[in-house]
Amino acid sequence: MNISKCLVNKDAENLDIFPDLDELTSLVARDLGIIWITDVGKKYPSLQTLDVSNNKIYSLKNLDELERIEMLVEVNMNQNPIHVHKGLDEMLQDAVPAIEVVNNK
Repeated sequence: MNISKCLVNKDAENLDIFPDLDELTSLVARDLGIIWITDVGKKYPSLQTLDVSNNKIYSLKNLDELERIEMLVEVNMNQNPIHVHKGLDEMLQDAVPAIEVVNNK
C-alpha cells in the first residue's frame, strides 16, 4: 500500500504533528520548521522515503531513529542547517545501509 501524507507551511519542532501510521511509505515534511527527528522509526516503520528538506534540522543527534527503519531507501535533508556538514551523506548511508538516494543524489 502506498500511503503518502504531505503538509506544508506549518510550525512544528518535530514530526509529532503527523499521526502514527504503520503503513506510511512516503513522508514529505518540507518547510515545517522541524528542528529534530524523533520517534520516526516507531511511528513509521514501513517508511521508504523521508523528505524533511527546508527545515531547521541542525543536529544528527537522533540519527539512530533512521536506523530503525529497515525499508528506508531515500532521505532528503537539503536546505537544513545540518546540510552544510561535509560528511552528512556518508553518515546517513552508514546509518541506514539500504539507503539508495541521499539528498537527491
